[in-house]
Amino acid sequence: MNGLNTAMGELESLDQMVLNQLHEDMGEDVDEVLEAFLESIDELIACLKARSTDESSEAISRWSHSIKSSAASIGMMKLSTTAETLEKSLKQGIAVDVDVLVSQIEQEYNHSRELLFNR
Repeated sequence: MNGLNTAMGELESLDQMVLNQLHEDMGEDVDEVLEAFLESIDELIACLKARSTDESSEAISRWSHSIKSSAASIGMMKLSTTAETLEKSLKQGIAVDVDVLVSQIEQEYNHSRELLFNR
């Protein structure tokens, strides 16, 4: 992959405009705000991973919705979209492999988090 494609992939995962707006709005408190969102996402992903096989679609959809919203708030757009896919599929009764989507959510979260800390 060339440098341009790598940069485009990073932009896909982390929206710098959202981060810039957060910095403008929150000033010195931005790191605390980011950390609070990241802690929340950590907990929600842990819930998704620890779910039992009889966990309701409603609970999984709720956790996915919260990840979607939190991720979008801090510019993790690809994570937000992946979580939205899980949320909407469950709400619409579309058969999906929850384990695969949860794995994708976790992988994208780890990637976005790394980009966030290395910006």
